[in-house]
Amino acid sequence: MLIIVALALLVLLGQYLWFYVFAKAEGLVFAPARTPVLAVVDGGEAVRVPAGEVGRFELTLGAHRVRLQLGGASLAHALTIKAAHERIVLPVAAPQCFATLDVTTSHYQRSSQAGQPPSLPLLTDRHTEAEPFALPANVFFSQQDLPERANAQAGVYLFRPVACQLLGLPNEDLVKTIEAQGVLQTPLSR
Repeated sequence: MLIIVALALLVLLGQYLWFYVFAKAEGLVFAPARTPVLAVVDGGEAVRVPAGEVGRFELTLGAHRVRLQLGGASLAHALTIKAAHERIVLPVAAPQCFATLDVTTSHYQRSSQAGQPPSLPLLTDRHTEAEPFALPANVFFSQQDLPERANAQAGVYLFRPVACQLLGLPNEDLVKTIEAQGVLQTPLSR
């Protein structure tokens, strides 16, 4: 009987450690192209996110307060992490705008006709966000982050910050504008 109780306590301790100590979520800050961002999580040390880069930091389960400084402006987000391995985008402006591109076909399938350029990615979503929001695991932030192979069932998506005024462009024009930023080179053409 004592052994069963001891094993049960070990299992509970293991679950506690996994869910509350080792399991982490990821906070994501997309700094604008020309301005760095300072991120302060729960009053801790400021983390500098260089202009045009994605800042990543760990968030434990529970409540957090994240302060973001962009130039002279400051923005605070209160959020609660409820599950391990969440990926939470923290907008640096109210709003900050993003586009989600499906690159599964354009980046991972060869053209059926030789000499044809790869197709453009498909614009799947436009985001105008002021509050933190979650992203699924199959969303990536740069060309370097993209996996070597696509999961055809889940797809592969590229998530990019864009100037809010560009969200009014037709889909193809918006994709071409993002492509002009140099972030859509296909793995097949490397």
